[in-house]
Amino acid sequence: MTIHERIYRLRKEKGLSQEQLAEALHISRQAVSKWESQQSTPDIDNIILLSDYFHVTTDYLLTGKNTTTHVSLFNAKTSIILSTILNTLGFFLSIIIFHATHSILSLIAFIICTTLSILLHQISIQLFHITKQQQYHFWKINIWLVSFTPFSIYLSSLTGVDLFLPIFYGYDFSLFVFYILLWFIYILCCYWILRKIKRKMVQNTL
Repeated sequence: MTIHERIYRLRKEKGLSQEQLAEALHISRQAVSKWESQQSTPDIDNIILLSDYFHVTTDYLLTGKNTTTHVSLFNAKTSIILSTILNTLGFFLSIIIFHATHSILSLIAFIICTTLSILLHQISIQLFHITKQQQYHFWKINIWLVSFTPFSIYLSSLTGVDLFLPIFYGYDFSLFVFYILLWFIYILCCYWILRKIKRKMVQNTL
């Protein structure tokens, strides 16, 4: 594999288009295109920029040895795990508080945890250069946690039906069907959002 192919592969792994990589390095898109098509080779200054941006050594770019540092991968994965834990904490806290008080405190607890989670995730994207694929995996899990609580609390307040665990409360059949339909709509909406996110990421790599 040549340096040109390694640049192309690293760009694709991060889910970047040629324009996005060019903007990040403050160079022209044509320069990136020429590197990847083997019409030219980056000079030493650009090789250093590429190694810093992709968190690989200059030796890896030039020879294929010494791959991505474990520290940056560890930090990226850790930040995603911590963000997911915060969302999960907000999810369970909101359920516990809602069942105990049926007050707006449950929504406040959820908003605080979710805000911290998303803020941590956005900061991590900049610090650790989290790839588009990693971002998609993050949302593939967290979209359910982020949207579940406000959806549940809102509909519980609107209908008077406990939408968290209605099956244990002896509701009549019509309410149970209503519950199933609502959550079917919820699942469809989450699935649609995930498809939109994935489609946007694919478009950004073209």
